Amino acid sequence: MSGSVLAYASQWNKQYTTVAEAPAILTVEEAAILFKLPQDQIRNLCKNQTFIAFKLGREWRIDKEQSLKKFSGGN
Repeated sequence: MSGSVLAYASQWNKQYTTVAEAPAILTVEEAAILFKLPQDQIRNLCKNQTFIAFKLGREWRIDKEQSLKKFSGGN
Protein backbone atom coordinates (compact mmCIF):
# COMPACT_ATOMS: atom_id res chain seq x y z
CA MET A 1 0.00 0.00 0.00
CA SER A 2 2.87 2.36 -0.45
CA GLY A 3 1.86 5.64 -1.96
CA SER A 4 -1.80 5.29 -1.03
CA VAL A 5 -3.51 7.63 1.36
CA LEU A 6 -6.42 6.66 3.52
CA ALA A 7 -8.62 9.64 4.34
CA TYR A 8 -11.90 9.85 6.15
CA ALA A 9 -14.52 12.41 5.28
CA SER A 10 -15.60 14.66 8.10
CA GLN A 11 -18.76 13.43 9.75
CA TRP A 12 -19.77 16.96 10.68
CA ASN A 13 -21.99 17.10 7.63
CA LYS A 14 -24.53 14.95 9.51
CA GLN A 15 -27.75 16.67 10.35
CA TYR A 16 -30.76 15.43 12.23
CA THR A 17 -34.06 17.10 11.40
CA THR A 18 -35.78 15.23 14.25
CA VAL A 19 -34.56 13.61 17.44
CA ALA A 20 -35.99 10.31 16.20
CA GLU A 21 -33.47 10.26 13.32
CA ALA A 22 -30.52 10.16 15.74
CA PRO A 23 -29.34 6.75 16.96
CA ALA A 24 -30.38 5.55 20.44
CA ILE A 25 -26.76 5.54 21.64
CA LEU A 26 -24.85 8.62 20.53
CA THR A 27 -21.16 9.31 20.12
CA VAL A 28 -19.81 12.64 21.39
CA GLU A 29 -19.85 13.98 17.84
CA GLU A 30 -23.45 12.91 17.23
CA ALA A 31 -24.55 14.40 20.57
CA ALA A 32 -22.79 17.66 19.69
CA ILE A 33 -24.73 17.81 16.42
CA LEU A 34 -28.04 16.90 18.05
CA PHE A 35 -27.73 19.28 21.01
CA LYS A 36 -25.90 21.98 19.00
CA LEU A 37 -23.08 22.17 21.56
CA PRO A 38 -19.29 21.92 21.23
CA GLN A 39 -17.82 18.44 21.65
CA ASP A 40 -15.79 19.55 24.70
CA GLN A 41 -18.96 20.65 26.43
CA ILE A 42 -20.62 17.30 25.62
CA ARG A 43 -17.66 15.49 27.22
CA ASN A 44 -17.97 17.70 30.32
CA LEU A 45 -21.70 16.92 30.54
CA CYS A 46 -20.81 13.22 30.43
CA LYS A 47 -18.13 13.59 33.12
CA ASN A 48 -20.37 15.52 35.53
CA GLN A 49 -23.25 13.08 34.88
CA THR A 50 -25.65 15.58 33.35
CA PHE A 51 -25.93 13.11 30.48
CA ILE A 52 -26.55 9.41 31.01
CA ALA A 53 -23.34 8.13 29.45
CA PHE A 54 -20.72 5.42 29.72
CA LYS A 55 -17.24 4.92 28.38
CA LEU A 56 -16.53 2.38 25.71
CA GLY A 57 -12.75 2.22 25.69
CA ARG A 58 -11.68 5.85 25.60
CA GLU A 59 -14.86 7.15 23.95
CA TRP A 60 -18.10 8.28 25.56
CA ARG A 61 -21.43 6.78 24.50
CA ILE A 62 -24.55 8.70 25.43
CA ASP A 63 -28.07 7.33 25.93
CA LYS A 64 -30.18 9.68 23.81
CA GLU A 65 -33.58 9.28 25.47
CA GLN A 66 -32.41 9.33 29.10
CA SER A 67 -30.03 12.23 28.46
CA LEU A 68 -32.75 14.26 26.75
CA LYS A 69 -35.00 13.80 29.77
CA LYS A 70 -32.29 14.69 32.26
CA PHE A 71 -30.90 17.58 30.20
CA SER A 72 -34.34 19.13 29.77
CA GLY A 73 -35.01 18.96 33.51
CA GLY A 74 -37.19 15.84 33.52
CA ASN A 75 -36.71 12.88 35.83
